[in-house]
Amino acid sequence: MKKRAQFYMFATLVLLGLVFAIVSNRSSIKTGKVSNTQNYLNNYKYEATIVIDNAIYHEKNISAELKNFTEYFIDYAEEKGVGLGVMYLYSYNDQIFIGNYLEENATISDLGITLQPEHEYQTDFDDSVPITVGQDSYTFTFSSQREVELKTLVIQNE
Repeated sequence: MKKRAQFYMFATLVLLGLVFAIVSNRSSIKTGKVSNTQNYLNNYKYEATIVIDNAIYHEKNISAELKNFTEYFIDYAEEKGVGLGVMYLYSYNDQIFIGNYLEENATISDLGITLQPEHEYQTDFDDSVPITVGQDSYTFTFSSQREVELKTLVIQNE
């Protein structure tokens, strides 16, 4: 009987060791880290879509509402210690609306128009809008099938 009790005690210790090893490894599994800028980009896209939807529903000026939200969003990020610049493009009623809230000029390549910071521009609908900011070029593609579509560029300021 004494050997049997020793066996059960040993088996219990082994099982407890296995359970501890499994539980401690589970809590240390690491997921891919999302950058702070990516978090702000995702949040901006989500919230800006709501702002646009509300402006349409309440028949308000979408550009004015999105401008106010963007300025508030950038100020909020700065309060949190993250300097961000935002450029948004949205299509609505066969028009493309562009707002530049980056720290530098943005050039709408096809039109040769330079959009200064904190300025907006409106143009006729086009499936793609190529924009150059500094040395970087971006092409924003829109679907003619959607009534409203939002594209964003969020850059962390240095």
